Order: sequence, then structure tokens, then C-alpha cells
Amino acid sequence: MNNLSSIIIYLISSLITVPLLSTYVVYFISKKIHHHQWRAVHQAVHYTNIFYIIAVHLIVQLLFDYSLFWLILVLHLLILMIIMIYQRKKYTDIHILLGLKLLWRISFLIFFISYLILIIFGMIKYIWLM
Repeated sequence: MNNLSSIIIYLISSLITVPLLSTYVVYFISKKIHHHQWRAVHQAVHYTNIFYIIAVHLIVQLLFDYSLFWLILVLHLLILMIIMIYQRKKYTDIHILLGLKLLWRISFLIFFISYLILIIFGMIKYIWLM
């Protein structure tokens, strides 16, 4: 039982450490199952967004010794609030599930770009220190 739990722990930590790989794996599996490119892209974004959020949080903690957990929560609430206000003004009806779906996609874009920037910054920082 110990061996199985350590395999699961290593798998989860690999997915968090390298979310680009997990995004590609989810995209590839979804493309094989559904045979539809955009559906595969949407599912990859949907299922791997949490890995990017955790990875950005951990990289910022490693590079700057600062926790972004509260800022991530406030950012998500702020974006959701903006989406809800926009929906209310445009459609006079608020659809929470559509707002959450849009929030999740915007969050993926923000954290995907943040992940790439932080990885490049981290490489430059540690190469410069050597």
C-alpha cells in the first residue's frame, strides 16, 4: 500500500510541477476520445487550470518567499464580480454558471502566462546567481 500511495503522490506533484505536460496529456486524451479539436482544448483548459494556479503560487513562494494565496482569491472574486456586473448590464439576467465558466477560462489565461513568465524569470535568476 505504501508503494501505491507514493506513486500517486509523485504523479500529483509531477502534474503540479509541470502543468504544461498535464495540459498536453489531457488535450491528447480528449482529442482521441472526442475527435474534436476545440472541445479537446476546452477540456484541457478546464481540467488543468488548478495545476497552473498551484504552480504559480508555489513558484512565487520559491522565488520571492511570499504567499499569493489571498491575492489569488481576491483576483478570482474581483474578476467574477466584473463578469457579473457586465452580465447584469448587458443581459439584465445573471447566469452564474456561465460567469464561473468565463472566470475559469480567464483564470487559465492569466495563470498560464504567469507560469511561463515566472519559469523564464526563475531560470534567469538561478543562472545569474551561479
